[in-house]
Amino acid sequence: MFKNDKGIPKFLIGKKVIIFKSNEEEQNVICDLIIEIWRLKNKINRIKSKLEKDDERLIIEQVERIEDVLKKHGFEIIDYAGENYNNGMADIRVLAFEDNPNSPEGHMKIKDVIKPVIYYKNKPISKGEVIVEKGLTKQEGGQNE
Repeated sequence: MFKNDKGIPKFLIGKKVIIFKSNEEEQNVICDLIIEIWRLKNKINRIKSKLEKDDERLIIEQVERIEDVLKKHGFEIIDYAGENYNNGMADIRVLAFEDNPNSPEGHMKIKDVIKPVIYYKNKPISKGEVIVEKGLTKQEGGQNE
């Protein structure tokens, strides 16, 4: 017999099985999964008013448990939506700048997050992708907010 009672081939018992070809490949898979968890959470937040209260609570608690596991293992997800943008934000890539005539000239704010930033043990491992809106309205007296 080539397998044990749990169906595992005997030659694999006690051996470390290498799934990924490199650490980079492993990191990419983890980042992709984290991004999809972040997207799922955002979708749940958009539809939660349509869910029954008990279902909403159960779903949100499950996503929070997944986030807790990620934090426990050193991962952090950063969503800069609504934050002020500056050119020194090295952990994000701006996909587009959109003009906002209702915002003061020179003011830049992150309008949409396409991908969050992912940190592992306080080091960025995946850059975020964002859309930034920039203000066009000149302030009276030459001053910007």
